[in-house]
Parts: sequence; structure tokens; C-alpha cells
Amino acid sequence: MIHKKTIKAYVYTRDQGKCYHCGKLIRLNRTTLDHYFPKSLGGTEEFFNLVTCCKPCNRMKKSAVPKDWVAINIALFKRAVSDGKVSNPPCDLDELIILAHGVESVFRNKVNTVFEGEGYRLYVKENKIYKIVRFHHE
Repeated sequence: MIHKKTIKAYVYTRDQGKCYHCGKLIRLNRTTLDHYFPKSLGGTEEFFNLVTCCKPCNRMKKSAVPKDWVAINIALFKRAVSDGKVSNPPCDLDELIILAHGVESVFRNKVNTVFEGEGYRLYVKENKIYKIVRFHHE
């Protein structure tokens, strides 16, 4: 498992030290992490679901589900893969980057988050891809 300080440092750097919601610059020690898809509704502690947030915005958002959560989770997942933050892929990094680039949807089940592209699914838990399933559409 990745240490919380490491996760916070990466998210802060990725988001360029700005609150994801209002754009305000925040010092690292004053930053909170917002679960973009709320933790109270099953959102995860993974890189693709965390954004840098100032305290006022985090309090105001509460457990609201942003309309664009799917697109944001996909974009942040692609970024985490490109940045080498998704560990233990069952394929080489170049193939994983190609697969991540083709992701079109995301859904959650009780165990993990599933990113789906045309003909495959990537199963993610705790910032690790632990399974790739390939299938053919008929």
C-alpha cells in the first residue's frame, strides 16, 4: 500500500498546487484531498479519484457527485498510468499506456474499479492493475 504522504505529494504536484474546484493556489501543508467520487458513496483512495482541494471547497462539495466524475476519473487514470503511478501491471508499460489511452468507461463494484476500452477491461484496486480481461464484441 502506498503511504498517504506519497499520494498527497503526487496529487498536489499533478494538480500544480491548485484547488481542483476553484483554481486557488494552496500550500501543500494547507491542502486537503477531495475524493472526486465521494468516499461515502464508494469512492476510492486511488490517484484517479483524488484531487487537490482547499478546505472551503472540500466542505462545500460534501458528498456531491460531480456530473463529470466518469470523464475525470478516466482522465486521471490515464495520467496516473503515464506517470507510472499504477503499479503491478500484468503487461509491459508501453502496452499498458496504449490500453489506458483507449479507456472509454469506468464502473465500480464492491471489490475494485474497472476501466473499460473496446474489447478489454482493466481491474484496479489500491492503485494496482491486478487483472486485464480481453473479450470480443459480437
